[in-house]
Amino acid sequence: MRKIGAILLDIDGTLVPAGRYGVSPRVVERVEKIRASGVSVIVATGRSGFVMGPRLLGAFEADYYICSNGGEVLDAQKQRIYERRFSAEQVDRLTARCDAEGLSLFFAFADGYGVYTGYESYCRGVEEALRQGRPPDKSYEGWIRDCPKRDRHHGGLPFGGVLYGQPQPAFYDGLEDLQFVPFCPGGRDIYRREVDKAQTAGWLLDQIGVPFENTAAVGDGNNDLPLLRAAGSAIAMGNARDALKKEADRVVAAAEEDGLLEAFDWLGL
Repeated sequence: MRKIGAILLDIDGTLVPAGRYGVSPRVVERVEKIRASGVSVIVATGRSGFVMGPRLLGAFEADYYICSNGGEVLDAQKQRIYERRFSAEQVDRLTARCDAEGLSLFFAFADGYGVYTGYESYCRGVEEALRQGRPPDKSYEGWIRDCPKRDRHHGGLPFGGVLYGQPQPAFYDGLEDLQFVPFCPGGRDIYRREVDKAQTAGWLLDQIGVPFENTAAVGDGNNDLPLLRAAGSAIAMGNARDALKKEADRVVAAAEEDGLLEAFDWLGL
């Protein structure tokens, strides 16, 4: 086993079980010991930087947070130290396309989500989910704002976006510079095509002097694949997608069972 200088951890389905909030106290305690030993703990998530706090993570803290699937990096004090934002042209082009098809489009800005198209449809969807006993993700409460003028990006471009609805096949024509990553039925995260967790992790690891071969990465979703392929040790959660398990050096218990503790044991951390 290589000496581990940094460990990269996904959030949803890895640090936090699906549908829950807060990292297990046992995992928090272990992570603090790992950090105290000199190993850098790095979050690598598709989530936006503005939700990296107690509402989502509980008492958990990391040395760095790679957010928006690699579009931004925060340090331990939640200060942004790296960013890859959308261009204004990408914002306008995507907005026009979603407007034409009646899709709901959110952009992830530094201070929350701005809804550029389909806000009323989004609100109806929330009401329907509540009627069916499916409460919305409370980690985003207060972070979502309607933007009928569609000008919020004039004060700072977004790091990513979210699309709700079912696009027609032709919707993606001319949007090849963006990637659309499904995260739930009818929901897709949107990122710049050239941005991913592994690429941004490479930049961060260069800054802290840790080569990829001396890292371990743990995840459960398809957007974790590039990171697991790049890391020296690749670990998939028991609840991970099959594609991830095939790439992993080790498969551990599910997030609901604190599978990260098994991962730390295997790594000797």
